[in-house]
Amino acid sequence: MSPDHPQIEIYNESKHGIAFYANRDLMAPDKPGEWVLGRDYSAAPTCATCHISSYMNPQGVFHANTHDVGERISWTLGPVIRTKLNLVEYEDGFKEDYPDTRELPTIGSEVVTTEKVVENETLVSREVPRRVARIVTWDQRRELMKGACRNCHNDTYIDNFYKHFDDLVVLYNEKFARPAKNFMEMLKTDGVLNPDAPFEHEVQWVFWELWHHEGRRARHGASMMGPDYTHWHEMYEVAKHYYSDFLPAVVHAAETKNPEMGRKYAALVENHLAREEHTWMKGLSVEEAEKLRSTYEARYDQ
Repeated sequence: MSPDHPQIEIYNESKHGIAFYANRDLMAPDKPGEWVLGRDYSAAPTCATCHISSYMNPQGVFHANTHDVGERISWTLGPVIRTKLNLVEYEDGFKEDYPDTRELPTIGSEVVTTEKVVENETLVSREVPRRVARIVTWDQRRELMKGACRNCHNDTYIDNFYKHFDDLVVLYNEKFARPAKNFMEMLKTDGVLNPDAPFEHEVQWVFWELWHHEGRRARHGASMMGPDYTHWHEMYEVAKHYYSDFLPAVVHAAETKNPEMGRKYAALVENHLAREEHTWMKGLSVEEAEKLRSTYEARYDQ
């Protein structure tokens, strides 16, 4: 749908999407009344199946149908550094996502919330005090999603999926996103970047696409089991542009300030690349290289 959120493309190439297109005649989408996963259909899931629909559990029908597409989402995949998401619901029905880095309020406490409203054809922010009625932690949200998963998969499969998904998000966060954000903040502190001019230097453009386009697609791909979007369209591009574009652009931006600043950031980048997770850039060991060569030769006779 766009560079930063190709959900339908990911779904179409995923196992879920393939199962849907192969079995759509078994899905009974036009059934009158309720349409419950595990009772009325189980051939494949749609977007609604996983995110908002009712499903069967050992106690009977779990009636969801809240139309809150985020209720079962345990990660936020939007910002530079991804976090787990808790949910705070207030007595008037208003809801807020709380990153797990933000302290949760207590049930019954009053919180000053901010909502967007239109006044005189202008969107403005308005502070509204509200009382907390319910808190759903990120792991409780995940359990709601797992309830849908269990209609088709066993717990081992589900837990393994979340292990892969979590590991990819953490890998992206710690190997690429957090260091990149730190470099950008340092450049601002040192007066190289102007916080009020977000696209003044090449490094700002590269950073934007690194997290907003490529990084988002990778995590969306992992969350929906789209292997091409997880790897080739995204993590491959994240790594390629991080090493070949972003880090050189950091040094180049510093050099525009003065030569001494350029040398400072060249040393910072060199130290950064000396970390264990980046040492592969300097080459493989003799054993690793030979294993790759012999495998390629055995498969392709070249």
